Amino acid sequence: MRYIAALLLIGIFFSSYAYADNPGQLGVKMIPGIITQDSDGLIQVYSKSGGTIDNLVATSNDPSIVKITSIDQDPSHTLYIVKIHTHDSGNTKIALAAPGFSSEEFPITVAKNSGLTSQLLIKTTPSKFDINGPTHGYFSIETVNEAGFPTIVTDDTQVTVTVSNTNIVSLKENQVVVKKGSYYAMGEFDVNQPGSVTISASSKSTPTASGSITVGQTSSQNTIQLYVFPQKINAFQASTTYAIVQLHDSSGNPLLAKEDIPVTIHVTNSTSSVSVNTSGESPYVQVNEIPVIKKGTYWAYVPIELTAATSATFNVDVSAKGYLLSPTVQFTSVNTPLVFADNSARIDLLPILASGGKELIGIAHLEDDSGNPLVAKDNLNIHVDSSDPSTLSVENMVLNHGTQDVPVFAQVGNVVNAVTLNVVTGKPQTLTATPILATTNSMTLVAEPVIGKILSHTSFPLAFYMTKNGALASFDSDLDLKVGPEDSLQTEPVLMKKNSLVKIVNATILQDGVQSFYVTGSTYSQSFTMEGLSTPSKSIMLDFPDTMTSNTLNAFSIELLDAQKLPVYADHDISVKLVSNDPLIIDFPDVSIKKGTYYTTFNATVKKSGSAEIAVLSENIPLSKFNISVISFKPDISIQSPDFSEANHPLVATVSATYEQKPLQGLKVEWTASGATIQNMDSITDSNGNAKITLVWANPGSGHIVATVSGGSYESTVVTKDVQVNAPLTPVIPSEQSENKSQNQSQGAFTVMGINPLLFAIPVAAGIGVFVFKKKELVGGFMEKIGLVDKISEIKEKIMELRRR
Repeated sequence: MRYIAALLLIGIFFSSYAYADNPGQLGVKMIPGIITQDSDGLIQVYSKSGGTIDNLVATSNDPSIVKITSIDQDPSHTLYIVKIHTHDSGNTKIALAAPGFSSEEFPITVAKNSGLTSQLLIKTTPSKFDINGPTHGYFSIETVNEAGFPTIVTDDTQVTVTVSNTNIVSLKENQVVVKKGSYYAMGEFDVNQPGSVTISASSKSTPTASGSITVGQTSSQNTIQLYVFPQKINAFQASTTYAIVQLHDSSGNPLLAKEDIPVTIHVTNSTSSVSVNTSGESPYVQVNEIPVIKKGTYWAYVPIELTAATSATFNVDVSAKGYLLSPTVQFTSVNTPLVFADNSARIDLLPILASGGKELIGIAHLEDDSGNPLVAKDNLNIHVDSSDPSTLSVENMVLNHGTQDVPVFAQVGNVVNAVTLNVVTGKPQTLTATPILATTNSMTLVAEPVIGKILSHTSFPLAFYMTKNGALASFDSDLDLKVGPEDSLQTEPVLMKKNSLVKIVNATILQDGVQSFYVTGSTYSQSFTMEGLSTPSKSIMLDFPDTMTSNTLNAFSIELLDAQKLPVYADHDISVKLVSNDPLIIDFPDVSIKKGTYYTTFNATVKKSGSAEIAVLSENIPLSKFNISVISFKPDISIQSPDFSEANHPLVATVSATYEQKPLQGLKVEWTASGATIQNMDSITDSNGNAKITLVWANPGSGHIVATVSGGSYESTVVTKDVQVNAPLTPVIPSEQSENKSQNQSQGAFTVMGINPLLFAIPVAAGIGVFVFKKKELVGGFMEKIGLVDKISEIKEKIMELRRR
């Protein structure tokens, strides 16, 4: 027994040595694949060879960036879940180690959280008052990120609001709360006396934002409004752009002139104050006419001519006696080789008065997708389709060969209606134009959002009110307002009562981008623009473990990414469909990414080994495809039972299930036995990985036992055992044999068919040890150190002595 114990120690020593010499490799997968600051995630750690893993240790190199919150082992011992929480953005590593595996450092990059509020925006509606008119207004606070994009807050956010002079403006409330799941809050104020004040907003985590409120008398003077189209031209050869002037009232609407109004155009280089169109020193820009707004009209235009090879940015200003003047307008001239085209026509629209006559409504020009000017390849006819020719019918235009732009004229009706214009060209352009009725008084209908930035597909406050000379006024009659177009903007009904002030309704922009809208009612009409913003999500990423085993529940995540493949937060709930091309391998539930988050996790069970393609589909996001692979483990299964049995005598067989020498509990066992009666059987393996069956064969012959073991992440495995069934025997034991047997039993000797197994075990064990050490080229030195040669010689002598006995 001492020799057996020694050999066992040798085997243990060697197996440990071999184990350490061939360490396993850890597999690592983080979910979600890209993580932002102030987020929760998990890291799956497993053996790349598919084996078990125990006693995992995980540490963070920088807990200020990533902190480990827990380390949990899966019941199968094949997987660890390391839960993490990110604090700040940056780079760090997670160190991983487990017995029998090479240690790993898993790098993690934590992206900036685009969903965190870093700024506030403040807006007042209206911002201009007359002390003799209505004196009640509204302010809004918005939460935005570093890029100025609206961010939905994950907790109630308190904001403090102040004004610079409470004698001029008094607030109804000094604190407002942006509620969880929203991105704005509203408050109210009253004006008390003429003057200007600054209104400011601040919170604990953001700098102060400010706006202004003006109270006083508004000017009754009208304005000369300047437009320059196109704003970018190519002066590789002599070229033109156009200066257009319109007469506007104090509310900014076109107004018919009561007299001829000559307007002087001044063009200067943006880097110089010299008037280049009048100075002999700089003859490369010329304005050869003085535009005159004729009595009974509201516009005039004149070309601005540039000589070849002119490259600069120019300021354009106007002057007219007795009128207010609009701000400076710029245009740019580039000097690059000409690019000729016969499509890509674009129209810059002007405000249009419903005069019932022929009006200049814009300037047409050619440009590429990047906004660079193009030149007509041939004489190019441009046609514009109108959805309502009775309201607006655009005349055909011709861009002559080598030119870049041309004025656009239309026959305008005398009614108000939003008209859709389609520019028929190789790359169509769609515009919305709403002619404005000529007003007989200075009252103007205004529609504007209460907040500065609007998330499309979400409700926002839209305000309607009247102004007189630019200041807030009350409605002079009941108005049932129509707002549209309905396929782009949805609002609650807008019914204005006489003498009412600001009406705020809930509205929703249905499309992204800058769009034109209209509001009409009785003799009032107005067009206005708003921009619908949405999460710039360009793709969805599906994350899952690199290695998945059959019949196991696995963690998956879907994540919204922008064009730079960085996480982006959803501004509304986003439904996602996941479709497997082989549902027998895996099938998925319907999932959604909730508003204010950028990813979601869910569990799915892989059913069997194989490969499948997963299609990920969602509204307004391109299709994404991912491939998954599922493996299964092959357990070690064996049946232990006697090789011989007697007819009509019970035989007990035991099936044993292990994996990497660990018992497998809970596996399903299906038994069959030819010609035998099953008296009792286990259908599930116990905590030792065993299941038993008791059988009885009635007749002698060959017996065949079959056990099919399956379940969990393990392959279905079949194991068999043959048993020789003999006829019943009556044992006859001679007295001499009986005495020898008793003597052997008294001496504690154990034999198999009369032979002591020690005679086989010792040399076999020694041979294994020698063979293994030879494989490692260590046998010589090791045998000398432990005296193994002497021990083996001694063992041989003992064997010879036993044989002589």
